[in-house]
Amino acid sequence: MFNYLFIFLGVIIFSILVGVSTFFIIESIHPRKEIRRGCGSYRWGCCPDGMTPKYDIMGSNCILES
Repeated sequence: MFNYLFIFLGVIIFSILVGVSTFFIIESIHPRKEIRRGCGSYRWGCCPDGMTPKYDIMGSNCILES
């Protein structure tokens, strides 16, 4: 009885280790892409840099490039 219990627990632990290591191997080969929201998802759009969201309609927080 106890031999089957040890075998069962060993299989469970082995399966967990294989699953976790497979996840990290796949993640290192194909990392998840960062999800970026487009300017249309912000209320006032984006600054001219195309990344920073405007805080108001005038874009008072945007840095003007010279």
